[in-house]
Amino acid sequence: MIFDQLFDGSDAHLLPTSIADCAQKLRQYNRWRRGYEDIGETGPNPKELGLLIDFAADALNAMSGHDHLMVIAATRYCLGRMTYVVGDCCDWLIKIWPLLSPSAQRIVRLDIEEAFERDDADREAGRTYKALGHDCDRHQWARVRGLWRGQ
Repeated sequence: MIFDQLFDGSDAHLLPTSIADCAQKLRQYNRWRRGYEDIGETGPNPKELGLLIDFAADALNAMSGHDHLMVIAATRYCLGRMTYVVGDCCDWLIKIWPLLSPSAQRIVRLDIEEAFERDDADREAGRTYKALGHDCDRHQWARVRGLWRGQ
């Protein structure tokens, strides 16, 4: 969205400050729409709601760019790491999995399955370094693997 084409800036205060802020506001409007929450007699500000929807659509487009290239890159970066980032990446992958294209899911699935094969070989050979990292890291990747293994 090109904001200067939408308005002159006088409504800049209506723009969300982040993706999380946008999601929170859209959820609030949705709770109001369903009758769970009172946000005033007049309901949502139509201009703000429109800006929030445009912002959310642009965020989704940005995240899915190049067929989810950054999801694939982040997964590959995190495979084999032995830090907190593994758990965060796995939590994130589980959360966004249904939103990924089938081709992005296939690539991530292949990358993780190949890492499990290498990790199994590393463990069988008694190597210090393992493709999936420590046991706790492997456990995190197994959670993601459960998405396509029905676990």
